[in-house]
Amino acid sequence: MKNSKPQAALGALAHRLQDERDLSNIVHFFFDEVGESRWIHRGSAPVRHERLESVLSACVGRLPGPATEAVEIYASRYDKTDFIHGLVVMGRRSGIFFYFERADQGLLSVPSAVRPGYTDHLRFTLLPTPAAVVPGPAGPSN
Repeated sequence: MKNSKPQAALGALAHRLQDERDLSNIVHFFFDEVGESRWIHRGSAPVRHERLESVLSACVGRLPGPATEAVEIYASRYDKTDFIHGLVVMGRRSGIFFYFERADQGLLSVPSAVRPGYTDHLRFTLLPTPAAVVPGPAGPSN
């Protein structure tokens, strides 16, 4: 499937994200079929997604090892689709993420802070925000 068409590659990635048990296989597929493709770089534009950024920051806070204070998130949306991908910078470490809006599911992959040479992967699902809750910079509040 190397250098496949964008929709086929993104569809296969979304399917793997939902069904694959070994998260490293999903990351390898992302780099092989999406991340190294010309179309993803040419067709992506920076985007802000506050809800996703909040979830990614919370995921970083749950990683094993010392707490990470500063988190910078650089996100891009591919060509008017529901696919968002990007970089998470945590001090001297950085990782990648990708997320499908329609499925409200994504994956974060960062070098391990406690096991050099290893990578921590987190699959996440965004849950709908209840109508009475207004998300803010410090998380949901009433």
